[in-house]
Amino acid sequence: MPFRRDAGRILIAAARAAVVAALAAPAPALAQDQGAAPQETRISDSVKQRQTVTNDSDTVARLNNEPLDPSLKGFITIPDTGTRLRIGGYARVDVLHDFSPIGSTDDFIVSTIPIDVETSADNTRIHARQTRFNLELRRSAPRGDLRIVFENDFFGASGERAFNLRHAYGQVANVLAGFTVSTLADPDARPDTLDYEGPPARVSARHAQVRYTVALPARQSLAVAVEDPKSDIPAVTADNQQITPRTPWPDFVARYRLDARRGHLQIGSVYRSVGGFVGSGAVNDQVFGVGVVTSGSLLVGSDSIVFESTVGRGVARYVKDTSGLGLDAAGDALGNLRAVPLIGGLAGFQHVWPAGFRSTIAGSFVRIGNQAAQPPDTYHMSRFLTANLIHKSDTAMTVGLEVDYGELTVQDSRRGSTVRAQFAVQYALVK
Repeated sequence: MPFRRDAGRILIAAARAAVVAALAAPAPALAQDQGAAPQETRISDSVKQRQTVTNDSDTVARLNNEPLDPSLKGFITIPDTGTRLRIGGYARVDVLHDFSPIGSTDDFIVSTIPIDVETSADNTRIHARQTRFNLELRRSAPRGDLRIVFENDFFGASGERAFNLRHAYGQVANVLAGFTVSTLADPDARPDTLDYEGPPARVSARHAQVRYTVALPARQSLAVAVEDPKSDIPAVTADNQQITPRTPWPDFVARYRLDARRGHLQIGSVYRSVGGFVGSGAVNDQVFGVGVVTSGSLLVGSDSIVFESTVGRGVARYVKDTSGLGLDAAGDALGNLRAVPLIGGLAGFQHVWPAGFRSTIAGSFVRIGNQAAQPPDTYHMSRFLTANLIHKSDTAMTVGLEVDYGELTVQDSRRGSTVRAQFAVQYALVK
C-alpha cells in the first residue's frame, strides 16, 4: 500500500510537471522557421528591393504564402496557440493643390477632369484618407502555412472617415478565398506614386473570389480564379429607359507568372459575360468580354522599371480610370449591344539616390473605342504623367513631393487638363 501511494504521488507530480511544461513551451514554429533547409525564394529581386509608399506588395497573396521578409519581422505569437500575428499599416497626411478644376480632390482621377473649363480655380485639400491599418495572421497547417490578411484605409464611399475594405482573404495550400485584388491585377508592377489612384491605366479591381495557384518548374506559376462579376454598363438608354445589369456567370481569370531573379513577367486573361435588360426585360442582351493584361518589373542595378498593358473588349470595369463609368458595353450604329474595345498602358522608372532618397517618373494612357449610341461627352482617352521625390528616414518616417498631370479627351474630341502638386508625410507602424 505505501508503495502504491508513493507511485501515485509520483505519477501525479509527473503529470503536473508535464502540464506546466506544455503551457510554458513556445508555440509551434511556422514552416519557414523549422530546421529544414530553406526553400529557394520565388520572389524576384525587383519586387523585394523596390521601395514603395503603399507597400502593396506586402499584402498580396503569393505562391505558398512566401513572405517578402523571411524573418517575419514584426510578428508576435498569440499565447497558447500556434498562430502568429502582425499588426501593420501607417498613419499619413496628404496636402494637395490643384491648379485647375478636377472632380476628385482627394485622388487624381483623370476621368473626372471637366471639359472646356477656362478658369484656373485653384483648390487646396488636406486629408488623412490614405492612412492604412492591416492585420496578418500565419499558422502552420497540414497542407502548408495558413495566411489570413485584413486591410482597410479610409477611402470609403460614404465620406473621409469611412473604412474602405482592401483585403479580407485567407490562403492555404495555394487555395485563396475572400476579397482581394483581382487575379488579373499585378500590384508588383505599380509605380511608386504618392497619389492614391496611381496611373489611370493600371488594373486594380478588388473582388470577392476563389483562386487556385499551382507551381510550375523554373520559378513559374499558373493561377485560375472565379471572381465576382458586374456588368458596368449605362444606367439608361438614349430614350431614357432604365437598364438593369445582368451577369449570369462569374468572371473567369487565368494568369501565368514567371518570377526570374532580376524581374518578373505576368500575363493574365479574363473572360466574362456583359449585358442586361431594358425596362421589364423585353430587350435582354449579353455580349462576350475578353481582355489580356501583360505586366512586369526589372531591376537595373539599384533602379527598377515597371510596365503594364491592357487590351480587350468589355473589360473597362477592371481598369482604374474607366471603372464605374458604364463603359463595358454600348450600342452600335445598328442598335446592337457591343463589348467596348479598350487599350491602355503604363510604364514607370524608379531611381534610388543616396541618403534615403528615391524618385519615380511614370506615364500612362487609356483609349476607348467609342460606339455610336454613346453620348458626345463619353470618355474617349486619358493621358497621365507623374514625377516625385521621396525620402525615407531611419525613424520610419517617409516624406514626399509629387507633381501629376492629367488630360481627358471625350468622344467629340473636346478635352480638359489639370496639374496637381502633392506633399505627403507618412509614419510606418512597423519599421
